[in-house]
Amino acid sequence: MKKVVATLALFASAMVNAQTVTCSDYIESIDMQNDGSYWIQPVKEETIELKPTHQNFYNYLGLMYNAMQSNKKVVYTSDNGERSTKCHDATRGLFPLYEIVRVVD
Repeated sequence: MKKVVATLALFASAMVNAQTVTCSDYIESIDMQNDGSYWIQPVKEETIELKPTHQNFYNYLGLMYNAMQSNKKVVYTSDNGERSTKCHDATRGLFPLYEIVRVVD
C-alpha cells in the first residue's frame, strides 16, 4: 500500500511541474530521429517532439513542413516542463507537441 501511495505522490508532483503552454514561432528545421519521431526546431522557442504515435502525426508533420517552407508562423500547444506560462525553458530542451492551433501568414 505504501508503494502505491508513493507512486501516486510522485506522479502528482510531476503533473504539478508541467504546464501546457501555447507558443507561436516560425519553424527553422525538422529532423527525423531513429525512433521515427521528428524533432521540430522553432526559431526562438525550445525544440518540440512529434512522436509517430500522435493521433495527428502525418497531418501535423505536413503542416509544420509547409509552414517551414512558406515561412509562416505556427501556433501550437506544448508542455514547457515547469510551472510558468513561458514557452522557453532553460532547464529542458525537448517538449512534446500536443496540438497545432493554427498556421498564420
